[in-house]
Amino acid sequence: MVKHAFLATALALGLIAGTGFYYRSRLDALSAASSGARRARAGGKELDGLYLLAVNPRADASGELLRGLREAALGREARFHGPRELKLAYTTDEKALGVYARRLARRLERAGLKVKLSPCSPVMLRSKALAGKYDLFVAPRRVILMSDIGRLGALTLKTREMERAL
Repeated sequence: MVKHAFLATALALGLIAGTGFYYRSRLDALSAASSGARRARAGGKELDGLYLLAVNPRADASGELLRGLREAALGREARFHGPRELKLAYTTDEKALGVYARRLARRLERAGLKVKLSPCSPVMLRSKALAGKYDLFVAPRRVILMSDIGRLGALTLKTREMERAL
């Protein structure tokens, strides 16, 4: 009798666990399919939230570079005086941000700057930013603390603005 009760309990628990795994895998597959369709419509670009765009103050004493950079970042026409070579650092944790950084670099090159891309991890980018070892950087807002944003003189870009520029 005890043997039958144990067997029935084990069978019921196995059935419950199997049903849970089945439905969970179906929901995961459904979620993956819907996000894949959303990515396909967006062309693989999924920027989300707020982003920071900053110029090292030592590279831009007059503020001319920062004004031109904002125009270029928003997809508008920008012109820069004199040949400059700058390094644009960006975080590698978001594929869409890499696409945006490459397009921004091309736009800046058309405007007269020579830009070298420098992909790095969010931690490394934060470290470079706080140490002042960058020319330009673009990163998600979450990478830099709120108290440091003002000190860096970073521009805040909204996803909507950036996607329009792409």
